[in-house]
Amino acid sequence: MLPELRIDTYLDALQGFPNDCDQLEVAKGRAYLIKKDIFKNLMWYSLPDSNKQYPSL
Repeated sequence: MLPELRIDTYLDALQGFPNDCDQLEVAKGRAYLIKKDIFKNLMWYSLPDSNKQYPSL
């Protein structure tokens, strides 16, 4: 039963994130969503020509 509670908590936390932001237009081009961090309430993006990851503000 405990794993089901964790899944429910995770799915509930995802509801707080927008659904239509897989890509962002930024000054350096288009950034792509790579991770949603439900614990820190951050979404991480990366640019195609970079191996760095950036949180959305």
